Amino acid sequence: QNVLWRAERMILPSCLKNVIIHCGSNNISEDSPDNIASGIILIGMIFIKKSPTVTITITGIIPKGLHYSKTRSKIIKVNSLIKKFTAIHDNLIYLDDMHDWTFENGDLNQAYFYTDNLHLVERGNEKFAKFLTSKLPTLPSLTTTTSTSTPRSLEIPLTIVKSKPLNQLSSSTPLLH
Repeated sequence: QNVLWRAERMILPSCLKNVIIHCGSNNISEDSPDNIASGIILIGMIFIKKSPTVTITITGIIPKGLHYSKTRSKIIKVNSLIKKFTAIHDNLIYLDDMHDWTFENGDLNQAYFYTDNLHLVERGNEKFAKFLTSKLPTLPSLTTTTSTSTPRSLEIPLTIVKSKPLNQLSSSTPLLH
């Protein structure tokens, strides 16, 4: 909610090409996966509305909690919804790096987390940063300088639709108006 509030009030520089959105962890305990995913997508759509040529990269929520739990299940659902929605919109990219955050048995790899099993220690931050920087050169607006097509996202106006869950939306469903 705080990121959404900031996105609505933010003034973007005209030269902006890419925005990386990494949020949602703080909402896991209180909101449904659909509401969390919708909010994260809405943040991206607000940036696209403000800067139509920007490419929005949304990262998956990193696992939390020592053992597999209802919270972890919600995180997987949120990530799945975001991945599905970004796959049908040109200006939205989903990046998910779940490799090595957990062991095969589902337990969290504590080498990356403080003892709260939520916040990343330096090694976890380095892992996440390396993943992001390895993907940056492959993002579309970093590899191409001009675009001749109008992004589909521009056709979507700016207020969230609450009538349909995110997992029931298609590329033709207006998420915002």
